[in-house]
Amino acid sequence: MFAQLFTFLASLYRPATTRVRVFHNNDVPAAWSTGYRDEHTVTQVLTYDVAAPRTEQEVLALVEEAFRLCNDDPTLTADKRARAYRFRRNRSLSVGDVVGVGPRFYACARSGWRALPAAPCIEQRAGHGTTPLDEVSAPPVTRTLEELLRRSAAGLAGRLRRARGR
Repeated sequence: MFAQLFTFLASLYRPATTRVRVFHNNDVPAAWSTGYRDEHTVTQVLTYDVAAPRTEQEVLALVEEAFRLCNDDPTLTADKRARAYRFRRNRSLSVGDVVGVGPRFYACARSGWRALPAAPCIEQRAGHGTTPLDEVSAPPVTRTLEELLRRSAAGLAGRLRRARGR
């Protein structure tokens, strides 16, 4: 009986806020044509908190809002998040970039968004149009050592292929 009560109470718990995080793909301009791939790494460029979404539709609306914020003209918007993002000289969000809402991650595709099965591999790197945040909020999921090794091997293999193609 106690276990059932605990399960019921746990199902009622919903955090009041959730974190939205925006990432630039480090493998640009290639990612602009191929889209996000598991071997790609990303740099966190924006983070902010919002009211926690209740449905998948609300999550996707927050992803779309993040896209709009990162593509707004800073001289025409009153949104402080968009202005701060552009003030830091960040480029527009593009194909291959990633938006996280709580524990869910979505890659920007040519049309719409593709849900990612796991958190992207974060490698804070400055580049033209990409200014990393000073503090990276911890990913909401814990990666296993096996996943980290798989992603590292895939990333290294991708870099070797690109180096040979040059």
